[in-house]
Amino acid sequence: MRDAIPSASERLAVLLTQSIQNDMVAPIGRFDPIPNKLHVGYAEALRLMGENPAEGPVARTMRWAQHQPDEILRLIHIRDWHDPADPSQRNPRRRPSRPASQLPRPTRPTAARIFSVGKTGSR
Repeated sequence: MRDAIPSASERLAVLLTQSIQNDMVAPIGRFDPIPNKLHVGYAEALRLMGENPAEGPVARTMRWAQHQPDEILRLIHIRDWHDPADPSQRNPRRRPSRPASQLPRPTRPTAARIFSVGKTGSR
């Protein structure tokens, strides 16, 4: 009979992230207006991304996760996709240099490791 607890070689962990994307967590200035209704605001963006997003808490966690073998850790990013062709989904305040549904640069996984699910399907 098999043990109820899997051995270390049989364990697989999954790291789920949700909405860690530019239009929700990109750093903004302390007194800047919130860029959209979904943004977490200055204080929470600072807590998540840090003063230097390339070295902040999310970036460090994602770098660590991306260096783990697929056999022990899988990454799933859940993103809110926007259809730029749909006028009802356009945000006139969005910064064109930072596509809204993109993951912030330090958190982007390699193409082989990404599986993102959004409103319009997998991308």
